[in-house]
Amino acid sequence: MSNIQDKMKQALWYAPLDVRIEEVPIPEIGPDDVLIKTRVSLTCGTDVKTYRRGHPQVKAPAPFGHEVAGDIVKVGSNVEKFRVGMRVVTHNTAPCGECFFCKENRPQLCKDTAWISGGHSEYVRVPGPIVRQNMFEIPDDVPYKMAALTEPFSCAVSGVERTPIELGDIVAVNGAGPLGLMIAALLKIKGCTVIQCDASDERLEIAKGFGVDHVININDVEDQVQAVKALTPYNMGVDVAFEVVGHPKIWEMTVEMVRNGGYANLFGGCKENTRFSIDTARIHYDEVTVFGIFHTTPKYVKLANDLICSGKIDLSPIITREMPFDDLMKAIELHGNQDGLKNALIYD
Repeated sequence: MSNIQDKMKQALWYAPLDVRIEEVPIPEIGPDDVLIKTRVSLTCGTDVKTYRRGHPQVKAPAPFGHEVAGDIVKVGSNVEKFRVGMRVVTHNTAPCGECFFCKENRPQLCKDTAWISGGHSEYVRVPGPIVRQNMFEIPDDVPYKMAALTEPFSCAVSGVERTPIELGDIVAVNGAGPLGLMIAALLKIKGCTVIQCDASDERLEIAKGFGVDHVININDVEDQVQAVKALTPYNMGVDVAFEVVGHPKIWEMTVEMVRNGGYANLFGGCKENTRFSIDTARIHYDEVTVFGIFHTTPKYVKLANDLICSGKIDLSPIITREMPFDDLMKAIELHGNQDGLKNALIYD
């Protein structure tokens, strides 16, 4: 491996609130893989959850982080469309294409998904399935940190595109974190009237910058559901509502603010083994459709990357600050404390 040292820095999770940046061997790659030198990795809500309480799929010590952009430094012998020196962004997963769910055209539920092993790392091995399906060259005029938004943005694209939305619909978005803001921005592109709810004036100001029509600071109203309904014809409720917080109470309110015949997308993931309640009349007599959408698919990863790289959507307000990689824990704490939105970690 010419011009590459033998060791690299990588963030490893050992226990809640115990993440260490250590020197580990640079990973070897197989014939279908690619090795990239990380230029930027981004913080996200999953990082915060992992840092603070662990993750059901993480066994200590474990690398973590998954929003990455960088330069190719090595390619496997079977790789044809990428070469050393390319600026690239990689998604963190790719479906196998062979399991039951992939063959049912539900690749987001794939049971043999390929994963990168930790994005908060100086070098990242990208497995062959991701190289083939979910890795993209970055145009020269697109910053690494903007390209690195491809992974979370693809989840927002999936959530919006898989929801029955029509031109002119009134849509509520509960939550104005990074994904809530991305969803709101996409809804405006689709010609919707958007109502965004959050507890942060700072985040609601960013929402206004994305063209959101109405903002509601939930601290300023007694009843969030009624405050949303008051912005709809005859106070009947919104056509579609998104929950992008991941809290059972907000799930319940999201269902309640939808008009009869409307749709509630419970997009935010809650803790395992939590429950929420719905009045059965909402489902049966009111014909409200309640559903969840998880993860994304290669189709929406490509669409997200195209939207970012073409300049058709400007997501720069989503990234609050740049910080050196060694300040990872500080960056995650800032993210978790809702001090700004996402942080871009810059590598030497």
